[in-house]
Amino acid sequence: MSTQRSDQFYLARAMLDHGNQYKVVLIIAPLGAGKMRLVQQWVLLWVEQSAPSPLWICIDNETTDLIDFLNVLFFELIKWDQNFETLFEGQVASLIEKPGFHPTDPGTILDIQPGLENLLNQMLNQLMQFPEDRYIIILNYHNFRDPRIHPVISFLIDHLPPKIHLIISSQELPALQIPRLRARRELLEIGLDDLEYEPK
Repeated sequence: MSTQRSDQFYLARAMLDHGNQYKVVLIIAPLGAGKMRLVQQWVLLWVEQSAPSPLWICIDNETTDLIDFLNVLFFELIKWDQNFETLFEGQVASLIEKPGFHPTDPGTILDIQPGLENLLNQMLNQLMQFPEDRYIIILNYHNFRDPRIHPVISFLIDHLPPKIHLIISSQELPALQIPRLRARRELLEIGLDDLEYEPK
């Protein structure tokens, strides 16, 4: 790796250190640009500081459906607090009904069923108890295939407690409320120019 690329990567990692000033950190770059390596190195440094470990969700073929994603999310949350197990056990599948998805407005709350919205609010109330900054990392967001996921994550972003932050990595811009987050200065964006990139 060249000195210039090393410097760029160091600066990108330094940008992540300021992620607690934003609701969402969005890392957008093509395959091979170093997104995973950046997050992995930052997490190691974060844990070395004796901070609570970030929750790590990698979107693959088994987590592209809304129910599967929520089950993984709730399972990960138990690592922070065992009370999440009682709160969510067995509720996810029964609460998700056929959505009225509106492709022109992927962030609308109208796409979330009342039962699921109530469950998400319970989750958010539980997250409110944490006094220190904590991170939920979603890797490979571009692999999501279920359109019901975007309004759910948009809802979570809108109502995140001040100490909870999302880090999202993707090969493409996700179908979230990006312009609104930019306008409110709640979004930190890390792109290709901030990473090391070895053309194939």
